[in-house]
Amino acid sequence: MDLRCFFLALAITATFVVLMDVEKWRRCLAVVGCNITLKQTVFIRLGSLPIKFIAPFNSGELTRVLYLSRRHNLAPEIGLASILYDKLLNFAAILFIIGIMNNYLVVPYIRWWICIIPLMILFTPARNAMSAMLKFAPERFRRPVKSALSFFDRISFLNTIFFFLISVIFELSIIMITWLILIGLDIKTVPLSVVCANVPLIELISSMPISLSGFGTREASFLVIFSSFASSSELFGAALLVTFVKQFFPVMLGLPLVRPFLRDLIASP
Repeated sequence: MDLRCFFLALAITATFVVLMDVEKWRRCLAVVGCNITLKQTVFIRLGSLPIKFIAPFNSGELTRVLYLSRRHNLAPEIGLASILYDKLLNFAAILFIIGIMNNYLVVPYIRWWICIIPLMILFTPARNAMSAMLKFAPERFRRPVKSALSFFDRISFLNTIFFFLISVIFELSIIMITWLILIGLDIKTVPLSVVCANVPLIELISSMPISLSGFGTREASFLVIFSSFASSSELFGAALLVTFVKQFFPVMLGLPLVRPFLRDLIASP
């Protein structure tokens, strides 16, 4: 293993996968009036990461919602909407890159414009349609959903495009991490174009709530998609290293913050 590639991958993770993602979420919260510092946002994001890692079905994300509610007086439905918004942006970015690079996909015929599907949820017409459907829902359900939808009403079109571009950079950084790991392990038989096209597809599969933080599904997808370019043992080792750099390393950064995070979460406001 070329340690230069490994440490560069760690640096990209710390810069883009952690800090850029945190800053994007902080700016989203600022739009709806929840003005917290970058330091506070890093504390919340990293402090909740180990909990999210072990909690099933991404339920650990709710700790962020509870923390914002208890410590920053943000309505839980607004906090939940901010996380949903962030995930929709990342989903759209993944689809965008997959569509652009569709000629190199193991599953071809996907076009870049499919990213419009999740993006449309963020814009007014789709929200109006959802609001209209709420008329048939019970009042107890209607109020929190209306409050959550109000989050999207406060995000302008230009802000959504800006956050979408940040999400594209975020996803490109994951592609670069994977490429560096492959190069570092001297697996040079996988073309960069194939990596660019299929790593977002692997991320899409691993994000499905059917495993613990994508562990297992990511490695299996890696083996299947790149099987014609390298041996199974080489690909499995590369997949494990990608998982370590992208998943375990941020969790390790968050471990020292878990205790103070939970203490603040449980303490009286």
